Amino acid sequence: MLFRSAAGARLPDPVQPGGYSLVQALKAAGYRTAISGKWHLPMQHLTPATAPRYGFDFCNDRADRSQPYRDARRFTDDAIRFMRENRAQSFFLYLPYVAVHGPHIVPEEDRLRWKERLKGREVGIHPDLLASLEFVDLSVGRVLAALDELGLTGNTLVL
Repeated sequence: MLFRSAAGARLPDPVQPGGYSLVQALKAAGYRTAISGKWHLPMQHLTPATAPRYGFDFCNDRADRSQPYRDARRFTDDAIRFMRENRAQSFFLYLPYVAVHGPHIVPEEDRLRWKERLKGREVGIHPDLLASLEFVDLSVGRVLAALDELGLTGNTLVL
């Protein structure tokens, strides 16, 4: 299957439904598999109905790019729930956030806090991007804390 890039070049679709991928390999090895977040491949957005074709046992609903903070919270909550429900077995969790992609839609209090922190300094990074990065960092921190709480830290690879 081919798709057109932004420049108009025809490129192969990198992952085919039912094709062999890391997710398929881990599933074949007995892992429970999940995606909690965005699927950024060109041909289709994953839904709970289409995710099994790519090897995922769990998939939440499509990301809403207009609500990246809300989605990051939901993706993190779903990821932690998946880890809790599958802690007694091997699992693979893919957790890609939308929040660091533009446009950066952040709560006004976070924007103002970052503007204040940057006052008088030119760092070349917009305060909204910094607020988004901070929120994703805090979300990943919640996942790492859940791994600790579940006693899975010593037997988990986090990339």
